Amino acid sequence: MDRVIGIDIGGTNLRIGIVDRSGTIHNFEKISSRGLCESEGLENFITLIKTYIHRTGNNGKISDLAGLGQDD
Repeated sequence: MDRVIGIDIGGTNLRIGIVDRSGTIHNFEKISSRGLCESEGLENFITLIKTYIHRTGNNGKISDLAGLGQDD
């Protein structure tokens, strides 16, 4: 089953969850976004996502398709 990761990055917290094709949310978490403001912010972000995928048992279940949205 293909799944995608949805991420909302705020000034205090980052919210991350996995959504399947039927719209069901799996493994929703709220995490501090503090580490993203450091000089290694991008590396920290990538590590956070990889760790999240592994920890939630979703290796190989995330779709290769990617998208980016912005809420003004």
